Amino acid sequence: MFTAAFEKGPGCKSLGFSIVGGKDSPRGDIGIYVKTVFSTGQAAESGKLKEGDEIFMINSQPLQGMSHAEAITTFKRIKQGTIILHIGRRIANKKSHHASKSCSNLDKLS
Repeated sequence: MFTAAFEKGPGCKSLGFSIVGGKDSPRGDIGIYVKTVFSTGQAAESGKLKEGDEIFMINSQPLQGMSHAEAITTFKRIKQGTIILHIGRRIANKKSHHASKSCSNLDKLS
């Protein structure tokens, strides 16, 4: 597990990633994962987030057991300041594809 820090507020770029998953996921009760990293946001510029990373905590608040909407609300509740994400990353083998690629719960975070 590792951490990544981003800033929200006036004059800051968007976080620049979308998420999928949650306890209400079409794939069952799964964690919250980074679906897409957008080229114009902080996530791409920092290089710290990768598609498929699991987000375990936001500013020490666990995401485990949250619905997709609850996770989005947790991000949006932070209007400005530092956002610290606790992230896990799996090392993919060549034969596997990440399951979240076909999930329909997709929201761009700003």
